[in-house]
Amino acid sequence: MIDLHTHTFYSDGKFSPSEVVQRAKANGVRALAIADHDSWEGIPEAEVEGAKLGIEILSAIEFSTHWLGKELHILGYGMDYRDMNILEYVEGKRARNRERVVKLVKRFQELGFVVSEEEVFSRGKNSLKRVHAVLSVLEEPENEHLLRKHIPSECELSVGSIWKTFLSEGKLAFVPGQETPVELIAGLVHGAGGVISLAHPGLAQWKDAEADISQVVALGLDGIECFY
Repeated sequence: MIDLHTHTFYSDGKFSPSEVVQRAKANGVRALAIADHDSWEGIPEAEVEGAKLGIEILSAIEFSTHWLGKELHILGYGMDYRDMNILEYVEGKRARNRERVVKLVKRFQELGFVVSEEEVFSRGKNSLKRVHAVLSVLEEPENEHLLRKHIPSECELSVGSIWKTFLSEGKLAFVPGQETPVELIAGLVHGAGGVISLAHPGLAQWKDAEADISQVVALGLDGIECFY
């Protein structure tokens, strides 16, 4: 068995790279891709642990891209993650993510939620994302009453419900980000000797799935994730 889409605590996962590899081994996985969001830091540790346990580790990064205003996640596989162009892009993306999260925290604070930059940053390791701010809001007990003013009682308080209510375009805590074209990531990954795949296509809101995905494929895709 193989697993080509896992995350560690370097992005939005719960476990260290070593722990992810150990859990994969316990579940019969023979080959594993560490594919953190806009981050490569978990790969070296996973490679060391994989060598110990006899699991093949495939280098990967999950990139956030945009096509016609729609956010699409692209998985880059097998590239040299130490390639200078990859490293420069990841560092730049990380800085932009941090700025966006800082703005998001301020939006939440202005709305009356109990949340701090320090607590949010402690969750993000080397790849700070908006989800870390959402988790901070969700897991703070003092925020439940205010959340319930915006989210119907029949809906569970979750990352998804908070995201939909506050972070979607046009909502109270929406912070626009810089769009990254799919073809830019295709060029970076191909240039570093890797291939790219469209992640979880079923989560995208396509107007015409077959036609839209065909257009995205033409931008340089090498594959499409079928099981997520």
